[in-house]
Amino acid sequence: VLQISKKEILPDIYTDICQTDDGTTYYWRFNSAPHSLYVKSDGNEIYVKLPSEKLQSVGAHDNAVYFTSEGKVYKAMFSPPNNINVSYLRDQFEDEEFYHWGLCRQIRDENKYVYRLFEDPLKNGIPINLSDEEENQLSLRGINSIIVW
Repeated sequence: VLQISKKEILPDIYTDICQTDDGTTYYWRFNSAPHSLYVKSDGNEIYVKLPSEKLQSVGAHDNAVYFTSEGKVYKAMFSPPNNINVSYLRDQFEDEEFYHWGLCRQIRDENKYVYRLFEDPLKNGIPINLSDEEENQLSLRGINSIIVW
């Protein structure tokens, strides 16, 4: 359960936020390059040194934020009081598309799979049975994993 401890008006329509399980709020600006990703701590803005000028997809899981930039996937974690550690995870897979909020889709063996940036699509991909026409009319907003016993 997320606990919001502050109310804040975002500076403009080009700023988005997400919160990790430890309560850290990450902000990212995407109006023009270079994009930025940062947290606020003790009244200061702590910025991530991005690997390139543009962020494509950003999503939170556990105590980290995952993002894509120029076809690569990264993980960022805030380390108080003033550091954000960034690690490279992987390259974009063949036939993989990145969507908003850290969601992905991949076509593999003529099947379509959706998953989150931090997941291994070979193990965690959820098959979707939609035609291209049906899929084009929809917008992927979230994924809820289902465990079958």
